[in-house]
Amino acid sequence: MIVQAAQNKPTAAYIFSLIGGILGFLTWFLLPLFGSLFGIIIIFSALMLDSNPLKHTTWGLIILTFSIFGLALGSWIFIIALMGGILALIYKPTVQPPPPPVQAPPVQAATSTPIQKEVIRKETTTLPPPKPKQLLL
Repeated sequence: MIVQAAQNKPTAAYIFSLIGGILGFLTWFLLPLFGSLFGIIIIFSALMLDSNPLKHTTWGLIILTFSIFGLALGSWIFIIALMGGILALIYKPTVQPPPPPVQAPPVQAATSTPIQKEVIRKETTTLPPPKPKQLLL
């Protein structure tokens, strides 16, 4: 199974969505249930966007949807997550090409190559006997 990966990541979309989700989560005192719930969903979607950039459309739509819900409830903090969702939707990943298939090395016949013959020839040649050393007196 060949898994494709993106060379570049949607960093700006990730950062905007994460900050918007965290700030949206922290607005629990304004919108007790929905603000924190929307914030958690946006934070999770931002983390998934960073881990799998090729699914940017799915996570961007989720971020965009829940940030619009947060804006409709009156929390203007979610405008940061809205920008992150838009950036995730317009993100264009550059996909790494899959690695070439690994081929087995070709099987060589039992004959020796010219280089192997030269090595064998050098190993079998006999050396002349060493000359005796002359002593200087």
